[in-house]
Amino acid sequence: MKGKFSFLSAAVLVAFTGGHADAAQGAATVVAASVTGSGDNGISLAVGLAEDNGDPSQCGTSTNLSATYDERVNFCYTVTNNSSTTLNVQTLVDDVSGVVFLNLPQTIEPGASFQYNRIVFVTASESPTATWLAVDQMPGYSSSAQPFEFIDITGSGIPLSLGDDSGTNVTLPFSFNFYGLPSNQMCVNNNGLVVFATKDTCWGYYIANPLPDADILPSPVLAPLWEDLGTAGNEYFATVGSSPNRQFVLEWANKDPFYAPGLSPGYTFELVLNESDKSVDFSYLNVVSNAPGSDYGAQASVGLQLDSTLFSSYSAYSPSIRNFRNIHWARNPEISLSVSAQVTLEVGTPILSLSASSLSASAAPGKSTALTLNIGNNGSGDLHWNLGESPVTSQASFSGAPKAATQPLLWPNFKNGNSVAGPKPAPEEYVRGKKSTNSRSPLGNVPAFGEAMSGNLFVGFNALDTGTLNPISTLSSVFYAGTFANNDFSAEYAVDYPTGNLYRISTATGATHAIGPTGIHKDPITGNVPMVSGIRWDATSDATYLISPYYTSSDCPHSTLYTLNLTNAHVQKVGEADGVCIADIAIDPSGVIYGVDILSKMTVTIDKTNGQVQFVGPTGAYIIDIQGMDMDPSTGIMYFVGVDRSTFLPMMYTIDTTSGAAALLAPIAGSAGLDAMAIAVPSVPCSTPINAPWLSENLIRSTTPPGASDTVIVTFDATSLPTGIYTANICVRTNEATRRYEVMPVTFNVADITDRIFAGGFESSSP
Repeated sequence: MKGKFSFLSAAVLVAFTGGHADAAQGAATVVAASVTGSGDNGISLAVGLAEDNGDPSQCGTSTNLSATYDERVNFCYTVTNNSSTTLNVQTLVDDVSGVVFLNLPQTIEPGASFQYNRIVFVTASESPTATWLAVDQMPGYSSSAQPFEFIDITGSGIPLSLGDDSGTNVTLPFSFNFYGLPSNQMCVNNNGLVVFATKDTCWGYYIANPLPDADILPSPVLAPLWEDLGTAGNEYFATVGSSPNRQFVLEWANKDPFYAPGLSPGYTFELVLNESDKSVDFSYLNVVSNAPGSDYGAQASVGLQLDSTLFSSYSAYSPSIRNFRNIHWARNPEISLSVSAQVTLEVGTPILSLSASSLSASAAPGKSTALTLNIGNNGSGDLHWNLGESPVTSQASFSGAPKAATQPLLWPNFKNGNSVAGPKPAPEEYVRGKKSTNSRSPLGNVPAFGEAMSGNLFVGFNALDTGTLNPISTLSSVFYAGTFANNDFSAEYAVDYPTGNLYRISTATGATHAIGPTGIHKDPITGNVPMVSGIRWDATSDATYLISPYYTSSDCPHSTLYTLNLTNAHVQKVGEADGVCIADIAIDPSGVIYGVDILSKMTVTIDKTNGQVQFVGPTGAYIIDIQGMDMDPSTGIMYFVGVDRSTFLPMMYTIDTTSGAAALLAPIAGSAGLDAMAIAVPSVPCSTPINAPWLSENLIRSTTPPGASDTVIVTFDATSLPTGIYTANICVRTNEATRRYEVMPVTFNVADITDRIFAGGFESSSP
C-alpha cells in the first residue's frame, strides 16, 4: 500500500513536558474533579478544574464548574505518594475519555506530589471517574510452563460463530489490567488472537507477524495461536468462578488452517484471563491436524504485545507448541497503587437569536441613517459572538462534473478461492462494492479532485460516490497535498513528494506547471523526511496553510504549520507541535483548521498563530493510514480517506467536527487509495472578509449571558457615495454548537429622494 504514513510503528499517547501536558489529549467530554481520592491505597488524587487563563500549569480548585460549550477548561491532576515506595511509572484513565496517558515514566518519591494538566474544549455535561495508577516499575510478563489445565466451555460458553478473518466485540465481567492498561473490552478475531481495550471491529489479521508487529500498533494484542485460520469449528467465551477469583475463558475449538479447509481434527486452544493476579494462560488441547507445515504453531505467532517496547514473543513461525501444554504469563513483581476521583462538569449551550434576518436602509447622497440589530441568547450558556462584513458574491463558475478522459477506474473484484498463491480475498461486502456507487449517488454531488495512487492518475470524482474515479491524466509525480484557492477550480495547487515542489494542475487536462520549491523535502543524508502532508487555502484570511510532519523510519516526533505563498512557493513557519503526526488539514467556513493525528487517530484543531494542537476527540476509525482530507464549505462536512487496518483497502469517511468521530461513507475505487484531495465547492458567504466603507457597527463583539441580548447600532453612511444600490453581508460568528455563523444580507439604497419627488410635478396642484 502506497501511502503517507505506512511507516509508522508506534503511537504517542500524549505530549508531555515539564510536569504538565502542553496539549489536550482525549475526547472533549472529560473528567472534572477537585475531590481528593482515598489515601488507603497509598496514594491520593486531587483533580481540579478552572476556565483556561492561558497558563498551562494553572491548578483550579472547583468541585463543580459551569462552563460554556466550546470553552477551554484546564484540568489539573495532582497525585501524592503517601506510601514508603518510590513510584516510577504512572497511568491516568477516565471512564469517558479512556486512556489519558499510559505507563508514563515519572518518578514520585515517598511524600512527594506530581501535577499533570490537560486543556480541552468542553462540549457536554459529564460526571465521569478518573483513575490514577502508579507502579514502582514498568509492567511486564514472564512466561513459564505450568501443569496442563484446560477449561472446556464448548458446552457452556457463548458461541461467537466468526467468519473468515472476522472479529467481534466482547465485554468482560471484570476490568483486566494488561501491561498497566485497564479495560473490560476486547475484540476477538477468528485467527487466534484478541485485540485488547477496544470496541473496534477487528477484521483481517490473517498475516501473522512476529511481535512486536508494527502493522497492528498501537493495538494491544494477546495471541495464543495467531495464524490464518478457516471457518471450521467455533469460538466460545464464558466466565468461571466467583469474584475476586474469576477466570474469563475464550476458546477456539476445532479450527482448521485456512489453506487446509475442513481438515480434522482442527486446532483447539484457549486464552484465560485471571482476575486475582492479572496473569494470562494459553492452553493447547490440540495443535496437530496433519496440515502441511502448519502443525505445532509452525505458521503462528504466539505472545503478548502492548506496544513496540512492551511485548513478549514466545515464538514466531516455529513448531514450538505441543498438545497438552500450558503457557502461563505471570505479571512481573510490582507494587501497584491506584485511586479514583469523580465530580461533575456542567456545560451550558448558547443559542443565537437575531431580531432580523436582513437589513435594508435608504438615504440621500451625503446623508446617513441607522438601524438597530438585537443579538440575543436563548440558550443555557454564554454566547460568545463577533461580527464582520463580507461581499455578496455569486457562485463560482463550475460545472460540478469532472471530465472523464477514459474508462473510469472500478472497484477491484478479487477472485474468490483458497489458493495459496495470489492475494487473499477481501471481505465480500467490499469485493462486490456493496458500499459504493449506486447506494451513494442519490445523496448528491460533491465534486473533488486528487491523485489516485493506482497508476498515479489525476482524477475527478464525487466525494459522495467514490466507487468511480474519472481519470484526467497520468501524473509524473506523487502528490500528497493539494488545494484550490480563491474559488478558482480551473487548477489545483499541489506539492509533490519527496522533493516538495509546488505545482498547478489543470483540472481540464491534467497538465502540470511548476511554481517552485517549498524547501520542505527529504534529507538526502539522514533519510529523515519533513513531508508536506497537506495544504489548504483559508477563505477567511486569504492565506494558504501547509502542514509538515517530520518522520524517521519509525517515528514522527512533531508537525509544523507554515503559511505558503502560492505565487512563488515560499513558506513561513507558524509553529511546531510535539507528539503529533498530522496527516492532512481542512479549514471550515469560519477559518478553524482541522487535522487528523495518525499516531493517536484523533481529530484535532490547529492554532493559526502558533501551530499548537488541541484534541477534539477520537475518530474511532479502524485505520492504518490517512491520505486525503478536505471540507465542503457549503455544508461544513469534512471528508477524509483512510486505509482500513484489516482489509488494507481505502475508504471515504466523514468526520463530526464537534466530537471528532468518523463515519464510514464508501470504499474508494482502486486498491491503493487517493491523495491530494481537494473539494471543488465555492466558499460560502462570510468566508472572505471586507470592510464596507459605507457600513459600520458600534459593537462588533460581546459575550451575551443566557436570556440577555445586546443591541448593535448599524450605520449606513452615504457621505461619499453616488446614487445606486449597495450590498454586503453582516456575518455573525458564534460559539453555538450547530450554527457557527449567521449570514445577514444588507442592502443600502442611495437615491436623490428630492429629485424623485418633484420630477413628477407634485410640488403644486396648479396647472
